[in-house]
Amino acid sequence: MDDKQHRLKIISGLLAPYAQSASGDPKEIVGAYIDAISDIPTMYVSEAARRHNAGKVPRHSLSFAPTPAELADEARNIWHAEIYREQRQRRLDEQLKLLPLPEYSEEEKAHRKAFTAAQLQRMNAPLADRNRPVPMSDLPQAVAVANLEAMSKRPKEQPRVSEVLRERISPSHTEAS
Repeated sequence: MDDKQHRLKIISGLLAPYAQSASGDPKEIVGAYIDAISDIPTMYVSEAARRHNAGKVPRHSLSFAPTPAELADEARNIWHAEIYREQRQRRLDEQLKLLPLPEYSEEEKAHRKAFTAAQLQRMNAPLADRNRPVPMSDLPQAVAVANLEAMSKRPKEQPRVSEVLRERISPSHTEAS
């Protein structure tokens, strides 16, 4: 289907719900729409027609078909929004290229990988396993979790962070240290 046929199909689909209220020569009406949207890519015209028929154009009365100018305006708004998004994404990509990437040692990479794997394993564990005592190697994480737990309790029941930590750290780890 060539572009002109596609545009005619879009216009007929747009005007079909309003066919009984249309007055005038249909060829002239469709010609006015074709003239109004001639400089706009078809994909944006199609999206504008879809939005009009779905009632998603805020300034448009649902009782009447959009005028050729209203359809063209909505299509241009969609087109310009897409151009703006593309330009913004291009600028962000250029800015990201200018930022230096952090350099991590092999030891730091291994530590981050192990920590992430432990976090994922803990998140995917059954609920009963999540409340197991925390080994001393996970102490910084345990402190953060204990802070969150202590803050989430009601003020009159709120324990100290150290009390929550004592509950979470297993006795075997505290004796070993």
